[in-house]
Amino acid sequence: MALDGIYLSKLKKEIEYYALNSRIDKVNMPEKDSIVLSLRGKNGGKKLLFSTRANCMGVYFIREAPENPPVPPMLCMLLRKHLTGAVIREISQRELDRILIFHLDGVNEIGDRVKLTVAFEIMGTYGNFILIDGEGKIIDAVKRIDFVSSSVRQILPGLKYA
Repeated sequence: MALDGIYLSKLKKEIEYYALNSRIDKVNMPEKDSIVLSLRGKNGGKKLLFSTRANCMGVYFIREAPENPPVPPMLCMLLRKHLTGAVIREISQRELDRILIFHLDGVNEIGDRVKLTVAFEIMGTYGNFILIDGEGKIIDAVKRIDFVSSSVRQILPGLKYA
């Protein structure tokens, strides 16, 4: 089934029911194109899988997380640093775009409160999971897009997310 904007808006409501005000306990990256967030909230523990793989792109609740590699990728370590302990405060979707925006409240390494955003773009081969800081700058992404890959839109650390 194709994941279009209408279906994503219904899926967003289900995700909100289980994930809003949940704390991110663990971040795993079983494959280079999938991220699993273990959530703890009022509805108990849930695992939320973000897949950017072109043939099965989407966001799903899963019962059991896939096997993790013995050494986590660098992106996984970065996501753990920023997302572990963060609370999901809001999930938004602009009109019927195939982009879910997760607004998070987190704590940085010195204990200051920070706002973080995760943009999960569900667009076939162009899908991406992008971590953004409180100023709108990209911290990192599953798929980096440089000037060679696209002259229209770049997804690189330090650039403004648009």
